[in-house]
Amino acid sequence: MDDDLPVARALERWLKRIGVQVTLLSKVAELEAVLEREKFTLIICDYLMPVLDGIAVLATARRLAPSTRRCLLSGSLGLVTEAQRESIAPCVFIEKPWEPSSFARQLGLVAPP
Repeated sequence: MDDDLPVARALERWLKRIGVQVTLLSKVAELEAVLEREKFTLIICDYLMPVLDGIAVLATARRLAPSTRRCLLSGSLGLVTEAQRESIAPCVFIEKPWEPSSFARQLGLVAPP
């Protein structure tokens, strides 16, 4: 989930290229309904977004789908407090701009050569 659609689309294209099935959301309002309908193995969310930040989004995901892996993606990870980190743990934190092979490695995905 990312409110910056070009960034979200770039990540979507890359994930699909390495064989990951993607459901792209850009609005927080969609999250609860989608999590009630579908099961996911991983949720990737941007940190700084309007309405709810990525911490609140991933905390909601943790509550509704506790076995789903979570990843917070941001260019501002230094702003995330220890309490916030604990509220969404376990969670992978990835700094923007992300580098594909490192991103894949951190998430346990296989990146193409």
